[in-house]
Parts: sequence; structure tokens; C-alpha cells
Amino acid sequence: MTVLGKRVEISLDKILFATDFSPAAERAGLYAKALARRYGAKVQIVHVVDFSAACQIPDAGAWIDRFRQVGGSELEKVRPQFASGGTKVETTLSEGMDPALEILQLAKRESSDLLVIGTRGRNGLARLVFGSVAEQLIHRATCPVLTAGAEVRPPEPTGSFQRIVYATDFSSAATKAAPFAFSFAQENGAHVYLCHVLPEAGNHHPVDDQELTVKYTAALRHMIPEITREWCEPECVVEHGYAADGILLLSDRVKADLIVLGARSFSHWFDSVKPGIAYEVIGAATCPVLTVRG
Repeated sequence: MTVLGKRVEISLDKILFATDFSPAAERAGLYAKALARRYGAKVQIVHVVDFSAACQIPDAGAWIDRFRQVGGSELEKVRPQFASGGTKVETTLSEGMDPALEILQLAKRESSDLLVIGTRGRNGLARLVFGSVAEQLIHRATCPVLTAGAEVRPPEPTGSFQRIVYATDFSSAATKAAPFAFSFAQENGAHVYLCHVLPEAGNHHPVDDQELTVKYTAALRHMIPEITREWCEPECVVEHGYAADGILLLSDRVKADLIVLGARSFSHWFDSVKPGIAYEVIGAATCPVLTVRG
């Protein structure tokens, strides 16, 4: 996925779908397939045989051979599900001690425009489907990552997004994600909601809260490209409270089918040590979450 010049426009030609063949991965695969058909993109399906996991089992060599056989067989079962709609599909059975590194290297080698993965975690209480692997992909991938959590609805058959929530804390990482929200919105003719969540008022005076709301609403409006107003009127929303709750409540209220966030390490949204606000959003959202690394 590439933002072209000053235009709010995307190019989505190559999708990398990483799978472990779990139900969570199958759910993410539905989005990879729908997007590939809508954009005419090629799909590269990758499964990584994790040597580090196999080596913890007695008779590791025999288990690795078994994992290879099962992985290859499952890839061949998945391929027709994508190819049936005329999508160009390639499969890759990779292996190594670091699955995240294998996926990242493949994404770089293939110049992937989008990486699609699934999650098992609910409400931020569990790790992503690949555990630390998915966490590394979100933080280290040079292309955007589309993550489908446990509560995600199946995609529309057309693969289109009609209501997009872009949540920002005004960091550089969040700002980098903004063009992708507008790009998807323009391509799909979608309505965009720009959202910022202010902390609870505490001992603040109500007037101060009103002033902050006005201030941050103006800041959100300032982020909207002028060209965007030619095809939609984005809506700016300032919520108060806990960030994840504010983002999820807005998404539920408007029935969003895509949430867009910026990804950065060691922030209050993306913490590489423990599950944070972004993981709660990913785990509880009923729509996929697109993260763009800053």
C-alpha cells in the first residue's frame, strides 16, 4: 500500500497473509481474500514452521518433518479458497527459529503492500495469535498490518469499508497512519471519523473540559486534507475517558468496519513489554484494525 504524491490514494497490489491455520487466521484470511478481489491484488500466503517450538519437544527432528508435511498440506487446502475468485495466489512454506523474522523478510523481499494476520486475544487479556510474533510484526513491518481480532465480523462480500474510525494521539506515528485512513475512505466512498480521547476530567473545571474539546476538535479538523471534502465531510469526535474504551465505543456507535491506528514502541498505546491500549482495541474490536508503523 502506497500513498501516491499529495493525492489521497492507495495502491494495493501485493497482500501477504501469514497463517497458522487456526480459526483466528481463517477469519483474517476472509479479509485478505475480500481485499485481494476488490483491488485485484496478488496474495502471498505464508506459513512458518517454527523450529524454536519444535525443539522443545522430544524427538524434535521427527516433529519438524511432521510440521513441514502438515504445513505444506494445509497451504494446498487454503490456496483454492483464494484462487476460486480469479485471484493470483502463491504459497510459501518457510521455516526458522524466528517466525517473525521469516515473515518480515518475505514481506520485504516481495515488496508487500499489506500484511494480514489474525488474533485470538479478547479485550487485551491474551496475546496475539502468534504471541510475540504478531507483536513484532505490528512494530517492525515496513508495510501496514491489518489485524482481525476474536470479535471481528466477517467482511462484506465486496471487501469495501464504509465507516472508518481513525484514532490519533497526535504522535508522529499516529500522523503517519492518517493518509491510509483517508486513502481507504476515498477508494471505498466511506465516511471517516477522526477521534481523539482525552483523559478523565478529574478535578478539572467543566469549562476547562469544554475548552479542551474545542481545542482538540480544531486540531482534528486541521488534519483533514482539503481534497477530502470533495467526496465526503469527515466527522471529528473528541471523547473523554480511557483511550481504548473511547475508541471502541465510537466504533460500536457508528458501526465502523475499519479502525486505523499508528504503531510505535514504548508508548501508552503500543507497549512492546505488556498488552496495552492498542491490544485492547485489537482484541475487542468488531472490525479489523489497520496499524501503520511510525
